Amino acid sequence: MSTLKKQRGFAIVELIVGLIVIAAISFVGYTVYKKVTNKKGQETSTNQTAQTDNNESELKFDSDPVSSDPIGDKMGPFYHDIYLTTGQDGLTFNGKGKKLIEHASVPDIIRLKDGRLAIYAVDAAKRSKSGLLVGISKNGGETWQFGSVRFNATQNKPVTGADPEVVLTEDGKIRLYLLVHGGGPAQNGMPASGVKNKVQSALSTDGINFTPEDGVRVEYAEITDPDVIKIGDIWYAYISQGPKNIAFTSADGLTFNEAKTIRGSGSVSNTVDIGDNQFRQYYCGGSAIKSAVTTDGLNFTDDSGNRLEPDSGEYICDPAPVKVDSTWLMVYKVGHN
Repeated sequence: MSTLKKQRGFAIVELIVGLIVIAAISFVGYTVYKKVTNKKGQETSTNQTAQTDNNESELKFDSDPVSSDPIGDKMGPFYHDIYLTTGQDGLTFNGKGKKLIEHASVPDIIRLKDGRLAIYAVDAAKRSKSGLLVGISKNGGETWQFGSVRFNATQNKPVTGADPEVVLTEDGKIRLYLLVHGGGPAQNGMPASGVKNKVQSALSTDGINFTPEDGVRVEYAEITDPDVIKIGDIWYAYISQGPKNIAFTSADGLTFNEAKTIRGSGSVSNTVDIGDNQFRQYYCGGSAIKSAVTTDGLNFTDDSGNRLEPDSGEYICDPAPVKVDSTWLMVYKVGHN
């Protein structure tokens, strides 16, 4: 009987130990489960935050367009549309082309490092808080999606501007040069007499969100429409003063000094590399778009004829070309007389 009692006692002890072990395992399992659940919850929250951040970078307008001219200038950008035309040699283009967007002006076009095309322009319909819009094409200019350029607001730096010009920096970023009016918006298509305007700049990695840079690139009376390109080791900024085209030079693309007047009649230019150490500058000359070629950035030889002429009852200006494979694309503004 004594042996049987001892066996029963051991059995009870083993049962109790087993229950304790099971309880311990269950507790540990529950604790691990809670940690994993919390981690997953945190990961979900992080992913939702990332998705929200991505949405903020999506290409879309800040607001709906206005239906009437916000500045009351009959020659102003509200009455301009942006068109795109094509050509094979950079000299002859295939007529008016197609309208890309209304109530927009002063376009510039660039081919990004990933092959996409980007157009930057003045948004005259108040769709963008920055005053600028951007259009992106992933198929060589066949179709475009447009939205607002956005500036990260910082003290004493531009958060609105006009007359955009974009270049690629050596470290792969996009530098946007923009005009900041010193005396309010232009009237009759021209800045007020004697008013000093500024050219400032901002940087971006995605082409939509830009961070303003410190300082002023150029400050000069009655200037508009910067056109910036690097020729050799020198950065050139060709800036319009009415019909006059003035060249400024810089070693770093940030601090520019006046160099010389390129021409007294023929401005609002855009200069591109055409190979063989030659650079073609497209500009507004009279009622047409003309061009000239340089090798040193300061001395130009005019091309014969016109690159593009307006249809009856219209005027054209602000040419911006880019070569895609064997085809030249040119965006420009069209206004109505």
